Amino acid sequence: LVSLGATVDGEGAVRTFDGDGGELVSLGTTAHGEGAVSTFNGTGVRLVAIETTGAGEGRIRVNNGDGNVLVGLGATDEGEGLVITFDGENVLLVALGSTLGGNGSVSVNNSAGDPMAFIGTTVDGGAGAVQIFGSGGGELVSLGATVDGDGAVLVNDKHGQIKRMEAKP
Repeated sequence: LVSLGATVDGEGAVRTFDGDGGELVSLGTTAHGEGAVSTFNGTGVRLVAIETTGAGEGRIRVNNGDGNVLVGLGATDEGEGLVITFDGENVLLVALGSTLGGNGSVSVNNSAGDPMAFIGTTVDGGAGAVQIFGSGGGELVSLGATVDGDGAVLVNDKHGQIKRMEAKP
């Protein structure tokens, strides 16, 4: 079954349904240039959504059968972007992002949502850092570099106390 609709304001939609009237696919748009394509499972839960805004931003979301987001991908018209993954309980596991200046980062969390690792660049993009965290979320090891080419290693114990630090002279 198919449904077509439009308003005088320039909005419209096309929808397909199964034999029981459950929505399976939806394609819609607004007069402001926004649009979306969504697919649904047999119980009406959205599984995939591809969306845009009038400002040129877009995103894709993949959900599980309960409607919880598992994977998200988004971008702005300025060039910023993000890829995120979650477990079935909405706990963020991995985030990969980029900024206008070309800087980026990757963060990894455990199943409780606590940070386990981070790799990233500074705001100006001239230096980088790697951080490793313990099971309680405390920072255990940090590796860093500066725009001047210096580097440092910082090691903490499980209580956050500095145990060793090395830097280039």
